[in-house]
Amino acid sequence: MKLVLPAYCGPCCVQCCLFENVACNLIFAMHMSKIHSHNVHLQHNRNGDDRFGLGQSGRIPASMNAMRVLSTSTDLEAAVADALLLGDSRSKKKPVRRRYEPYGMYSDDDANSDASSACSERSYGSRNGGIPHYLRQTEDVAEVLNHCASSNWSERKEGLIGLQNLLKSQRTLSRVELKRLCEIFTRMFADPHSKVFSMFLETLVDFIIIHKDDLQDWLFVLLTQLLKKMGADLLGSVQAKVQKALDVTRDSFPFDQQFNILMRFIVDQTQTPNLKVKVAILKYIESLARQMDPTDFVNSSEAKLAVSRIITWTTEPKSSDVRKRSKR
Repeated sequence: MKLVLPAYCGPCCVQCCLFENVACNLIFAMHMSKIHSHNVHLQHNRNGDDRFGLGQSGRIPASMNAMRVLSTSTDLEAAVADALLLGDSRSKKKPVRRRYEPYGMYSDDDANSDASSACSERSYGSRNGGIPHYLRQTEDVAEVLNHCASSNWSERKEGLIGLQNLLKSQRTLSRVELKRLCEIFTRMFADPHSKVFSMFLETLVDFIIIHKDDLQDWLFVLLTQLLKKMGADLLGSVQAKVQKALDVTRDSFPFDQQFNILMRFIVDQTQTPNLKVKVAILKYIESLARQMDPTDFVNSSEAKLAVSRIITWTTEPKSSDVRKRSKR
């Protein structure tokens, strides 16, 4: 079937060549919509590619698919008018997106620019030669822990100073960092250098206060190691720091849990506490029992065995202090 286009389409097509045949395509679409409204069924071509029965030369360009959203002749006429007005300027600058233009027709560069701007805000530090703040904090903690675990006593001291600064800045440690730090602190209880050990006790107090809710699994090591240090030959100033750490420990953890740990420590056959340690244990139990409720005491087999062992300490021949403390 041969279609006859309106007479005014000829010169318009010549002008449309200047801006990618937009006007001609719009007029053609309007003409085709009129044919469709009169129920004119066109025969498909052999390949089945042309929906309106046109030959290969008369196939609608792919750009016309986007214009099917124009459902009325008013929209088509408005589109033709806009195309005619904007035809000369399209080669100079991008037009403002009209309501009938599909999103993305002229916004590829703009969208990329917006996306890159959002990414640029996140990577501002990286573009300026730095790293994000949270990564710097993570690297700082790793460096501090490495210094604390160093075999050089001066580096261990520097690590403890850095750790004190981190704790004072309210920088909480992750679970992995806490686990590693607890392992380092366990070794530091036997640190041979007096300056490192003294600073370790100061740092330990801050560490307990800030992370007490996360140290339940480490409490046995913490409490027993501090009690053992009370039996060592230490300077008066260092011993006072050990006592302060014990006081903070007592006030920071559940009383019943501490009591059970003390009972286990007393009955442990592998432990051989000296007289000073026995006195420290008895003093700690006494101060702890005064703050405990009756329901905190558990009548377990370990508790019964620990009480019977304390009774044997009442006849300790080498220390009157032990005998006195164990009778209370």
